[in-house]
Amino acid sequence: MTALRSLIRTPLFTIAAIATLALGIGTNTAMFSVVNGVLLAPLRYPDADRVVVIPAQNPSRDEFESSATPVDLLEWREQAPSFEAIAGFQYDYYNLTKLRTPVQVTGGRTTEDFFKVHGVAPALGRTWEPRDCRVESPPVIVIGHSLWKDQLGGGASIIGKSVIVNDIPHEVIGVMPAGFRDLYGGEELWTPIPLNGPEAQIRGARSWTASGRLRPGVTVEGAKAEIRTLTAAQEKARPDVNTGWTASVIPARNVLVKDVNRGLLLLWSASTCLLLLTAVNVAGLVLSRAQSRRREIGIRVALGSTRFDLFRLFLVEGLAIALAGGALGAFLAWLGIPLLTQFLPDWFPRTEEIAINGNVLVFTLAVSVAVGIIFALLPALTRDATADPARGLKSVGDDARSRRLRTALMVGEIALSLVLLSGAGLMFRSFLRIQSVPSGMRTQGLAAFVLNVSETRYPTREARAAYYRALLERVRATPGVAAASLSQTTPFTWGMPYEFEVSGHASPETVKANAYLDSIDAEYFATSGIGLRAGRVFSTRDVAGTPLVMIINEALARKYFGDENPIGQRIVLTQLKDTPTAEIVGVVGDVKRSGLTEATPLQLYLPYEQRAHVFSTIFYRAANGDAATAGKSVERAIWSVNPDQTIGRMLNMDTLAASSATVPRLRFVLLAVFSVLALVLAAVGLYGLIAYAVGTRTREIGIRMALGAQANHVFKLMVAEGARVVGFGIILGVLGTLALSELAAGIVFGVSPRDPVVLILVSMALGAVGLIAAAIPARRATRIDPNVALRGE
Repeated sequence: MTALRSLIRTPLFTIAAIATLALGIGTNTAMFSVVNGVLLAPLRYPDADRVVVIPAQNPSRDEFESSATPVDLLEWREQAPSFEAIAGFQYDYYNLTKLRTPVQVTGGRTTEDFFKVHGVAPALGRTWEPRDCRVESPPVIVIGHSLWKDQLGGGASIIGKSVIVNDIPHEVIGVMPAGFRDLYGGEELWTPIPLNGPEAQIRGARSWTASGRLRPGVTVEGAKAEIRTLTAAQEKARPDVNTGWTASVIPARNVLVKDVNRGLLLLWSASTCLLLLTAVNVAGLVLSRAQSRRREIGIRVALGSTRFDLFRLFLVEGLAIALAGGALGAFLAWLGIPLLTQFLPDWFPRTEEIAINGNVLVFTLAVSVAVGIIFALLPALTRDATADPARGLKSVGDDARSRRLRTALMVGEIALSLVLLSGAGLMFRSFLRIQSVPSGMRTQGLAAFVLNVSETRYPTREARAAYYRALLERVRATPGVAAASLSQTTPFTWGMPYEFEVSGHASPETVKANAYLDSIDAEYFATSGIGLRAGRVFSTRDVAGTPLVMIINEALARKYFGDENPIGQRIVLTQLKDTPTAEIVGVVGDVKRSGLTEATPLQLYLPYEQRAHVFSTIFYRAANGDAATAGKSVERAIWSVNPDQTIGRMLNMDTLAASSATVPRLRFVLLAVFSVLALVLAAVGLYGLIAYAVGTRTREIGIRMALGAQANHVFKLMVAEGARVVGFGIILGVLGTLALSELAAGIVFGVSPRDPVVLILVSMALGAVGLIAAAIPARRATRIDPNVALRGE
């Protein structure tokens, strides 16, 4: 109680210390909750450490994805004893009709052991059995909890009922529990892949994404060695399709977070720097308070208090401040996490698991206790009154050990501030570079809807092509629509890589490479704003029954044709069933369809009239630039052609193109906030250090001025003391930034993680702020009256 009464008697110190610590601990707690939810927490599957992904690999070729062939995957399933289950997956769109409004959902086609790999039992019904995975079996589906609740009534009687999926009745055999999401992000609907059908016999097309569950006791390395032995045997058995191919085994969690782990660790490190800064500032307050209490401590020692008694007093005070700051910080983190997750993009992994939970609270408690113990130890590092009560009772001025300790803390604070400011500077320059990268499309006012037509209603390419002709005619006539066109896939969201060969080229570099393949209509380039570079675009004459033609992008033309004119050359689409050969009739500009920060992909375009698919993307350009308002009219136009047509959510292409900068923007904003706080803390800390030095050196300053020292000399003396602190801190901060620069490697875009421009500008800015913070109390020192100072002492 004595310690608590002591804190209550100094309310300004107590409130300032708790508030400052709450800022640092709250920021660090919020970032740790993200790191814990995304990187550290196990996946929400039983024995999640046994769930793995099995990517196929071929280092000799430019591959867009790492899927396996059906034949290869089914052989792994039968011949790999390290696995309890191995499953294949294909992402797919599904149309649910005969509801109040046709609904398009995303999900997957899966092999028999898919749910066994995840290890999650259904909330209702069952999942796949061998009898469901046969061509002759009646169509069945397993649905997600949200689809069941939102679209299908949420009743237990759904099991056994039929739902119209892609115009075919499917029996619902299972409902997955709330919160279940498969490894590929699916949470709405799944259908089985028949293992006795022709698709399971495909040897060349890499169309199945593989995952597995290890048997108990099997290590990832052991399973990897086994899979590589099997792929080596498959290469010998089928060299035509498997030469150079192998496979790996990777924990599923590592695959899910591979694109964000480095960035999250960087932000957590930055928040830890901010926590250290707040702790250093409070440590300075604690040291100053300890010096002001020397008379009190001297009296306690004179009355019989031991070192342990004093340490216990300091410990209770330190823990009280730190735990109060930690509790307030945890509350601030709880308020801030929903705001933080709101700015994360849709593709960011495991956002639903970011929360203040038991692990996060234990972490916050541990940090708070550690800070409290450090605060208790600090007074023991000074030459206080514990050793000599008479010295403490005299309450003489500041001692050298205390000054050195405060100065060391201040140097560390300046260094940490420079590290944070440098990180923010790097992220800002990187963000500006990303913003300046052209997407390759004129995205403003351009939007799209993904459609998936029924193969039952439109079973042939001709039927699908006729449907889309009628649909485009209706959309183009819609008020508010300036142009409309069609593409098989959607840039900046997904694409379909296909294997191809350049006809007549024998160089190994050009054999069986991969490029994105899209089927488009004749107005696609005009609508999207992709420029023609050579040759021609497709015309209404490029229809079924005429020779297959193709347009390529500049990246492909540069790589495979160099200075040679590609017009008239031929491309063989080796992965397609009939291995068609297409003549190149045009070259168009590049589109950064994989993201503004990614390398420009190779791209092939075919006329939609010659290869019409069941799914496509309808693009439209709003006449007034308001894509959202025009989108409502476009939806009505689509339903006027087919009332049962499902329509995906509107995709604003401007937003999608800029999505590459979403996470870099978030990194920059967070680091900028951390840096501003750090700069304020450093300035306040330096001001406090000089102000305290002025206070403790009042007698010295009075003597100097009594002996003839001019005010400007006193000013220079005090500023020089601050300048030394700032200078040492900047040097240490620059060295720390260079040492930690690898953390930023792979995160920054178009700028070196050791960018000298950033280091110079940040050092100058921090130096200026530091000198200003030192100049204010130094100016006050010049106004000390020597007579008053000497009488006071």
